[in-house]
Amino acid sequence: MYYFENCGRPNDRSKCPLCKNDIGSVKGGSIQLLVRDPPQIQLSIADGFQLIDNYIKQYNETNRYGYYINPMQTENSTASETNEHLQPITYRLLHMFTHTLIMMLYDLKCLQSIRDTPDLKVNYFRKHYLKDYALINNIIGQQNECHIWLYRIFNNLSSFCIDGVLDTNKKVVDFEKHIEQNVVLPHIKSVSDGIQQYKLVYSEFIRESHAQSQLIDYINELVENEKQYPLLNFLTITRSNNDIVNEFRSQFYLLQYEKLYPITDYVLKHLSELEQIGYMYPIINFTNYLLQKYNHRILRTEASTKELDFYIKNDINDKKLFSLFEQFRQAWYGLKLDDVQLDCTHIKIDRTQSMEQFSKSRKLAFFLLNRSTDNSSFEV
Repeated sequence: MYYFENCGRPNDRSKCPLCKNDIGSVKGGSIQLLVRDPPQIQLSIADGFQLIDNYIKQYNETNRYGYYINPMQTENSTASETNEHLQPITYRLLHMFTHTLIMMLYDLKCLQSIRDTPDLKVNYFRKHYLKDYALINNIIGQQNECHIWLYRIFNNLSSFCIDGVLDTNKKVVDFEKHIEQNVVLPHIKSVSDGIQQYKLVYSEFIRESHAQSQLIDYINELVENEKQYPLLNFLTITRSNNDIVNEFRSQFYLLQYEKLYPITDYVLKHLSELEQIGYMYPIINFTNYLLQKYNHRILRTEASTKELDFYIKNDINDKKLFSLFEQFRQAWYGLKLDDVQLDCTHIKIDRTQSMEQFSKSRKLAFFLLNRSTDNSSFEV
């Protein structure tokens, strides 16, 4: 743990997360480091980073054998967790393979714990396996069909063999990189197609021993029988747009395309925000119509005391007003915004009333976009 001078800015006092001792400066605003035991190392930033690089290099070159208990709780594992040389999906797969093998060997009494601790019981490894499976399911974006993708990985591994013994850290790193490049990434590029192909092969295998196809094959659109199910084509379960987008997003980041396609990267990261743009037109269109129709034609006090419903009913022949309001109302309740800010004013969007009661609960001033001393129109 090293403390840097912060590019000339005054050092702060804080606690070392490892030894819990004070680190930093003597007092706030001072550049003099605290004298303590063990001492703080005062180096330039360049020398400090070089020292850290050398330490990491030496650590990685030190061979370590056996299984080490991960201090991180299983519940705290995340989909982005990985090491320096692997992508998260490969790290998660190897993590799951390791814990599954140890769990099986432990359950078969082929392994014994040197320490009789609850940490190394079967449930410990089972928790890791189940958490890994859930995270892999999220990473590849194939809900409820992750097991099929894993079957393909397992089948590929069965014919995958590298001679030698993994007795050094370098060999382990090279082995893991080799698996990533030759097993994991090729299957990432065609996740959905690979799953569909695997299901077709499995369906054909089942039909070899069963003349009658299973109902699930018809539902999954793997086989067709117009005579037996003439209307099934009208009840297809083709993937929704959300499934396609999630799959594209998963493959995009798994294959590390964000540097090649920065605009696509931006769109994917802000997709939920960009989806809200579609609601803007009916909101702006309706408010502009109200401004054109009422602004500077009625007093502000009148607009602040009478509900929109009064003006809609009072001008019942204005079909455009009613039509634009219906479009506005649908967009307003479809908009996924909880609050807005204008300059220093922070306003919570109020949707507590029902859609049907909206025109009766909002004053006309709510829609008139002019700067006034009140906050009535700040939401819009």
